[in-house]
Amino acid sequence: MADCNTKRVTLLTINVVLLFIATLLCVVGLCATSDNVDTVSNTAWQLGSENGVSVYLNFWGRCISRNGSSQCYEWNDDSDSQALSPTLWAMMILGFLSVVAFLTTTVVEIFLSFKCCGRWFAFANAVAGFLAWLFLVICWALYAGSLGGQEGCGLVGCDYGPGFVCVVTAWLFVSIAIFVSYFALLLPSPQMTAERVTARTRTTATAAPSTKEQVKTVEHL
Repeated sequence: MADCNTKRVTLLTINVVLLFIATLLCVVGLCATSDNVDTVSNTAWQLGSENGVSVYLNFWGRCISRNGSSQCYEWNDDSDSQALSPTLWAMMILGFLSVVAFLTTTVVEIFLSFKCCGRWFAFANAVAGFLAWLFLVICWALYAGSLGGQEGCGLVGCDYGPGFVCVVTAWLFVSIAIFVSYFALLLPSPQMTAERVTARTRTTATAAPSTKEQVKTVEHL
């Protein structure tokens, strides 16, 4: 019983580490609506460089750096980037909140693993993990499918930036954490093990004849 519980707690602790890193990575992705030059350049979802001109893009707009000076411009109202920005931002926020919920429920599940109710709480943990996975994959996949590539920044040397990479990495960590949670759920909990031992004890006690019954049987013979 103790061995199974130790393995379960170990797996959940691994998840805490993975999800904590995923939370920090999502914070970088949340900077996608910033209009600050330094923030946009450091957390850009796309960036490109050509002939001494560097371009950095996020959900809000883009910043252009040329000859040591930088200027930022918000997306035009009729642009695809402006149209998709609210949806991308909503998915990013929901993804971040779901990752935090996944992390929180995992920590609580570790403490409840030593009690009878820990296994039931795993359902909430599974729901939070699925939602985190879903919102994050919608966010980066929608961005890559609609705004990614050379057409996004208008330069030949266009590539995905730190913001996009961090969100995809966070999604991968969440995916790993979901599998780890599944394997942890397969391990018998202390309550299940205790119930099995109790059931076996009762079965043995019922099947085995008492000492008095054995004596009566011998006297009868």
